[in-house]
Amino acid sequence: MRLKNLFIHIASILVLSWHICASAHEAPSAEDALAGVGIDEHLGSKLPLNAKFKTDDGREVSLGELIDKPVLIQPIFYSCSGSCSIILHSVASISTKMGLTPGKDFRLLAISFDNEEDVELARNKKFNFLKVAGPGLPPDAWTFLFSDQKNIDLVMNALGFRYKKLGSNNYTHPNTIIAVSPSGMISRYLYGSIFQPFDVSMALEEARAEKTGITVRKLLSYCFNYDSAGSKYVLNVSRLALGLTLLVGGAFVAFLVLGKNKKKIAHATNKS
Repeated sequence: MRLKNLFIHIASILVLSWHICASAHEAPSAEDALAGVGIDEHLGSKLPLNAKFKTDDGREVSLGELIDKPVLIQPIFYSCSGSCSIILHSVASISTKMGLTPGKDFRLLAISFDNEEDVELARNKKFNFLKVAGPGLPPDAWTFLFSDQKNIDLVMNALGFRYKKLGSNNYTHPNTIIAVSPSGMISRYLYGSIFQPFDVSMALEEARAEKTGITVRKLLSYCFNYDSAGSKYVLNVSRLALGLTLLVGGAFVAFLVLGKNKKKIAHATNKS
């Protein structure tokens, strides 16, 4: 298992942030493959909750039926042999390590943007990655969705997720996961194919509070900022320094006041 995890991490380093999922004989030039591909962040915008999808167990649902708590969306396609699997592996690995309860505090949604994929692919993908997550992730906390092109376009356009089909079962696409609030509002984008439990839990806490800014536990929300360039949370040294200065200053003032009061009490006692 350790060797397998090491392989996954090494592979993720080799996968570019814009991964071209294409076979060698079909692959166009990198410039052509990436033309038009990217993310237009729509922070604060609402998803089309009436969009229709089918689930890994064959049910037809609206997107709104599945967004009743903070949701982490993974835009992927199930037949992808590259970065999509790395993304799902990372999400599965951290799903029970964030200090949050899957299914209660948040839900996972994998959404295929390939309109040719079906329930069998969705079911198999879910089965494989539930095994990676282990027993701490209930099956109903992670839903794998697929749909027709009309409904796929509704959601991907709302997310600002721009991808390109290169051939049969081949796409070039950005690597990202997106935190969405219980009302369906886009709260945060996290980029890459490997994610840290802390970054994702912070994004889900923001989504829970219907915010696109940091609003989690007071100490953390005060000391950590979201680095939009690096797409991760970083320690805000200046704010932390200010907080420590205020704390130390307050303690010093309290020390002076208490010391002065003690002297007054001692003086009064001596007089009596």
